[in-house]
Amino acid sequence: MHWIIEYIHDDNGDRELAAAAEKQGHQVTFLKPEKDIPAEKLPQGLALFHGSMQKAAEIQAARQDISIWLDPAAFECVNYLPKVGEFLFNSVYIILSVSELIRLKWTVYQWLAKDTKIFVRPSSGLKTFTGTLLDLQDFDRFWKNSVMCSAKPPDLVVISSPKDIQGEWRFVADSSGKLVAASTYLYQGNRTYLPSAPEGATELCQRVLNTGFAPGPMFVLDVASDCHGRYGLLEANAFSTAALYACKMEAVVKRAGELMENK
Repeated sequence: MHWIIEYIHDDNGDRELAAAAEKQGHQVTFLKPEKDIPAEKLPQGLALFHGSMQKAAEIQAARQDISIWLDPAAFECVNYLPKVGEFLFNSVYIILSVSELIRLKWTVYQWLAKDTKIFVRPSSGLKTFTGTLLDLQDFDRFWKNSVMCSAKPPDLVVISSPKDIQGEWRFVADSSGKLVAASTYLYQGNRTYLPSAPEGATELCQRVLNTGFAPGPMFVLDVASDCHGRYGLLEANAFSTAALYACKMEAVVKRAGELMENK
C-alpha cells in the first residue's frame, strides 16, 4: 500500500503515522511545506492520503487514483447531527445561515448565551472558521474579519450554549462499527496527548457506532466530558484530514490497509 502523508504539525502525529506505515512495509510519500509535490506529479497508482483539507481538495480535483476518505456532505452538521442527537455534548442547538444569525442576534443571545457568549461553529466539515466562543461585544466584528472567518452569508452555522469541558478525546473508527484507536488531546484546559481515553468516553463512542453511524470507511469521533462526568459527542470528522495526535498508529495503519485491500 502507498500512503501520501502531509506534515502539518508535530502534535498531529503525522511523523508517527508515516513511521508506522513504513514499519509495516508500506510506501510513504511524505509532504512538507518546503517539499510539497503538486497533485499531478504525485506517484501513480492506488494510494491513501492523510493531510490538510487544502491538499485533499487539490488531489481530489486532479487524481482519481488517490483515495481521500472525506465526503463533505457526510460531515455537514446539518446532515449528521440529527442522526446522533441523543449522544451530543451540545444537545441543544440551532442551525441558521450566517445572515439569519446576524439578523436574529439578540434573540439567539437571549436564548443561548452564557456570560454574554455563545458557541458557534460552521455546519460544513470543511471548516470555514474554527468553532469559537463568541462574545456579544465581538459578534459584529467577527463576521467582518476575513482572516478569522471565511463564511459567506448563506453558509450554515451551528449555535449552542457554552459548556464547561473537563476533557476531550479523539477516536478513530471504521464503517463496521469498530473502534480502531483513541487519543486524549485536551484535559483540564491543557493540551494533553496520550494514546488512551477513559471508559466513559469509549462507551459513549461505541454507543454512537452501534446505531450504524458511519460517514466514511474510517473517520474520527470527538468526545468531551464535563466536570460532572457526563460524556457526549462533540463532532465527527473525516479520517483523511483529521489530526491523529497520540493514537496508536500501528493499529490505524493496519486497519486502513485492510480497508484499502477490500476496496
